[in-house]
This record gives sequence, C-alpha cells and structure tokens, in this order.
Amino acid sequence: MPSIQMKDGKVVQMAVPLLVMNGTRSYGEKSYKNMQSGEILNKGYDNVWILTKDEGFMSLIQNLKLYDTVMVKGAVRVTAVKKKTLCPECGTKHVFQSTKTTVYPIFMTLVDSVATRYGVTSFAPGAVSQEIEGKLKQESMDKLSEFIEVSNIVRLIGVVCKEPDLYQRDSDGRPMLTFPLAVKRKYFVPEDDMSINVDFPYIKLYGSKAKQHYGILHKANLIMVDGFIHSRDIIRKITCPSCQLAYTTKDTISEIIPYSIDYIRSNISESEFGNNNNVVYRPQIVGSEADIDLKYVTPEERIENDMASGNGGNAIDEKIQDILATMNDD
Repeated sequence: MPSIQMKDGKVVQMAVPLLVMNGTRSYGEKSYKNMQSGEILNKGYDNVWILTKDEGFMSLIQNLKLYDTVMVKGAVRVTAVKKKTLCPECGTKHVFQSTKTTVYPIFMTLVDSVATRYGVTSFAPGAVSQEIEGKLKQESMDKLSEFIEVSNIVRLIGVVCKEPDLYQRDSDGRPMLTFPLAVKRKYFVPEDDMSINVDFPYIKLYGSKAKQHYGILHKANLIMVDGFIHSRDIIRKITCPSCQLAYTTKDTISEIIPYSIDYIRSNISESEFGNNNNVVYRPQIVGSEADIDLKYVTPEERIENDMASGNGGNAIDEKIQDILATMNDD
C-alpha cells in the first residue's frame, strides 16, 4: 500500500506500487505457444511505482484498496539516489549510487474495485477468509488481463548517449544490448527543480532484437522506443572501506524493454538498415583489438557502468545536448 512522506505534520508525497502486465508482443525473448489456442505465452508481470505530490492524486491513492484496478497515464522519471548498506563484519555504512524509476501521473482513475463489490472494507489479519481473498485476487487478475496491451506501455523519443554495450546472459547465453537514452521531458513536474529537463532511462534489448540492432545503433542516434518498464534485482559487490571485507548487496533497478525501435535520425538509411539485419552476430572486443581472445562483456564485469547515476553514464556531451535542444517541444 502507499508509502507516505510527511513534512510538518502534512502529507507532501505519496508513492504506490502497481502490479502491471506486459503485452504478448515479441520483444526478442523466447516465446512459447499454447498448443491448443496458439497464444504466445511471453507475457510477464512487473511492479511500477507511481509517485506524486499532487493533492488530488494523493487523495485517490489513499482511498485505494488491495486488488483495485487503476488506469494511469504519466511521465517516466529517472532520478539519482544514494542507497546504503552495512558491512556484516564491522557495521560500517557504505553509500553507493543508484537510480530510481517512477511514473509521475498526469491522469489517474479507478477502473474497478473488487473489494468494494464484495463488501470488503479491511484486509487486517482474519478480516477476510482465504476463499474470498482468492476470489478477489483472481477477479482482479482477470480484469488486468483485459488491459494487457495498455497495462505497461512506455513510449520514449530520445538520443542514444553512449555506445551500446553487448552482454551475454549468464542463464542461457542469449545476447543483451543495453544503453542509456537521453529523453527530454515534455511534462515538467511542478514541484520539482525546473532546471531538470532530461531523464536517462536504460534501454535493454534481448535475443533477436539485440542482434538486429547491434552494430547499427550508435551514440547520438535519435530514436523512438515502444516498450515496457521492467524491474530486476542485481547483486552489487562491496568492499568495506574499514575492514576490507568483500560482500554483496541486492539492488533493484528498472529498465525499458523495447518491443520496437524506430530510427528518427541516424547515420544509416532505411535500406542500409534492412541490409544489415543479416549481419553476422559477433561479440564485443575486450581489451586490445589485437587480442585474439574475443569474448562477451558479462553483466558482472560492467555492473557499475550498467547503472547510470541518473546522468546517462556521464556520456552526455555537447553534440547530444545540441540534438536535445533542437527537438520540437510540441
């Protein structure tokens, strides 16, 4: 339920996680078909945090019940945050840089409340039977399925601000292509610092999509991304500055997974892009170009670079700033 921030006894900010369902369109991952219906079974679920300081939206969120279905349209915001962990040996606090991805609503409404329909007013322990709660959960998931193609939709226009990195996934060896995108804000959060007008979400392409765009997608390309928000846990390696103990801590990050990428401004033509679809898939060279030992860059080797500190990995130069400045604000 909602996370509330107070100041001088007054609620000034509210955040709530929403369970969302990703569409069944292909995004480069392996797809599995239902043998009877032929349905592509590559849909998944994610949690997306809605964060607002608007009194009207906060009032709506405060009145939400478990299993309510809501519809939200908003602006994706990526902000730099500092997270802390404690050394398990000596208790020294270590602070590391990370990012937080939220959606700031510009429209939000209640679609359905199964709890209200069943007369449930409280979910305190023992207030609802397992049978009734099971029905509430099932009916809410059925309702969410009706909105699957709009449940988790993100559309971004931005500039690639770093050459894409090619990874090999440890679990099955499938390729992953990832890069930060500089996205000019079209909607300014009234309560925020108005000088902040660019967000840097990380984009991640999988499988066939990674192969399709590898070697073609470059820094300073202006592209449109149609995809969804995906959150995952990563393991960070920490070395205690006091006792030098090496330990790990979990960090949750969010990325945008594209269904498709359209090139608005790049250094290749559409015909050249078509001809490059069949290029031989090759790993990224690590170290010297004369080194014959070619290998993938693994997520573990590039974990710090994979997490931009809310500024595009320090890779937004004058050229990219000029492109963002000339983008139409209409």
